[in-house]
Amino acid sequence: MPRGILYRGGPESEMPRGLSAWNILCYEIYELGNEITSKLSKSELKNIKSNRLMWVAKTEEDAEEFGDVEEIEIDYRIIATDPYGGLLIEEF
Repeated sequence: MPRGILYRGGPESEMPRGLSAWNILCYEIYELGNEITSKLSKSELKNIKSNRLMWVAKTEEDAEEFGDVEEIEIDYRIIATDPYGGLLIEEF
């Protein structure tokens, strides 16, 4: 898993607890209409706990679209991406 600097935009928030990455992606795609892609299989996504997930961006500019930017250094794995520079990551 890489360790790196990423950027979080907007207010501090947590993913809903007790769900999986699959649940989060289904909500993002089917309820919110967001274009989200993942290279992981449905079964892999179902085994990732939502409380380990976070939306971030690779650049400050992309994160600014969502509010005040916080720089974070983190060990992570990319779970999904959106076309606007957003990354759904699993934190380690």
